[in-house]
Amino acid sequence: MTNVNEMLANTLEALSDQVESDRMNALVNQSAWLALVRHLSAQGLVNLQTLEQDLRSLGRSQPDEGWQEGHEGYAGAVQLLRGLPSAAPQ
Repeated sequence: MTNVNEMLANTLEALSDQVESDRMNALVNQSAWLALVRHLSAQGLVNLQTLEQDLRSLGRSQPDEGWQEGHEGYAGAVQLLRGLPSAAPQ
């Protein structure tokens, strides 16, 4: 029985590590996406208001709650970017 318990504990630890890694990857991707959007906006290549509206529309396009909340989160982040001073083009 100890061997089964050890296997379960190892499996749970591996799953927990994978979840944490996936969460960190998602945060890094979101941060990089927002930085890219901000720089594209500063260069006049992205209209933040239109992007925000598009993200909200995409969120409403699927019944899945995770899909809706994810797009709403990105739309909210773009809305915050709209209130920040423009990133200076390099």
